[in-house]
Amino acid sequence: MAISVYDMVGNWACSPPVIYQEIQKIIENPDSSFEDFSRVINADPNLGSQLLKLANSAYYGLSNSVDTITHALSVVGMEQLSDLVFSIVVINQFQGIPKELINIESFWQHSLATGVTARILSAQVDKTAAERYYLAGMLHDIGTLVVCKAEPELAAKIFATVKETGGPLCADEVKVLGFDHTAMVGVILKGWNLPSPLVEAVAFHHQPALATEHPEITAAIHVADVIAHELGLGTNGEPGPPPLYKPALKILRIDRDFIEKIKPKVIEETDEVFSIFKK
Repeated sequence: MAISVYDMVGNWACSPPVIYQEIQKIIENPDSSFEDFSRVINADPNLGSQLLKLANSAYYGLSNSVDTITHALSVVGMEQLSDLVFSIVVINQFQGIPKELINIESFWQHSLATGVTARILSAQVDKTAAERYYLAGMLHDIGTLVVCKAEPELAAKIFATVKETGGPLCADEVKVLGFDHTAMVGVILKGWNLPSPLVEAVAFHHQPALATEHPEITAAIHVADVIAHELGLGTNGEPGPPPLYKPALKILRIDRDFIEKIKPKVIEETDEVFSIFKK
């Protein structure tokens, strides 16, 4: 019996992590305060610790150290910090995948590198949405982890097929499943009621020409994914960098020289952020 994308994502598409729902309620309540946000974050000591480490990393480059969640909120902003919280929660949610199936540290290193790169690229088109770009980069491949969690035997078959054919990963996912990880993550993020720019960017990061409503963030995730692969910063299972959709560079108002110029910054920030999440 064939598996549909909705069968595969199952409960993953029902609702986002509880803590994210609580944070969204705070953001949407005009009477809420930084203290309300801090109380939710501090209920999870590990989450609070990771968030403060991230706020104090080279990723932000703040001149003064941030020592409380309330202080971080005043510097970063509630919606931006919410996106960072979500990225941390998702990482922590996808633990326990067998190492023989996928190297989860390498997977998250690639995801973090894509998020860091997308955040850098956001300055070219939308300086106000840096964390949204970062979050989209972080989430762009979680469909692969859903397969590993829901159907580990099929995931093993996909990775074996990629090794045999040389990829690309999406094509071999379609051969085995009938759909790929971008279709899965699109369904999940829609089910989580995440903002449409984020959903479109993640769903079309391999086919940015299909992004008709939010081409800038989609182009950024596509280019960031390619850069992360070129730098060898982790892997999602792809045998090599995906082909670059050159019109994406025009959308972002960058060229190859710009990409080469930012690569050292991508490496530096990815290494620091990865050290925060590395188990």
